[in-house]
Amino acid sequence: MLSGMSWETWLLFTVTEAVLCLTPGPAVLFVLAQGLGRGFRGALAGATGILAGNTFYFVLSATSLGAVLMASYEVFSAIRAAHLTARPAFVGATNRIAGALLIGAGLRIAALPRGE
Repeated sequence: MLSGMSWETWLLFTVTEAVLCLTPGPAVLFVLAQGLGRGFRGALAGATGILAGNTFYFVLSATSLGAVLMASYEVFSAIRAAHLTARPAFVGATNRIAGALLIGAGLRIAALPRGE
């Protein structure tokens, strides 16, 4: 036995890990969907976004900030409160920008000459 685990447990772990490594996860399916729907650039943008998120989490893990946040309820609560406070303003600004872009596109379409 290795580390108090039986060979059967190690074999079960190895087989399970191999199956999970060969099974595509949500990130792979997202990049695949972006590639099929938007082409190479969409897939590249999706993969880049996923890598950026993973890099952020790896840095948190490597610097032990994740453990500090989980251990300190006060720090976690302060960050959560800041996020919840800033989020409505961000969503509102995003909606205003999107609305302005849609109105601008509508005005440009309305100004196009009509073929008669």
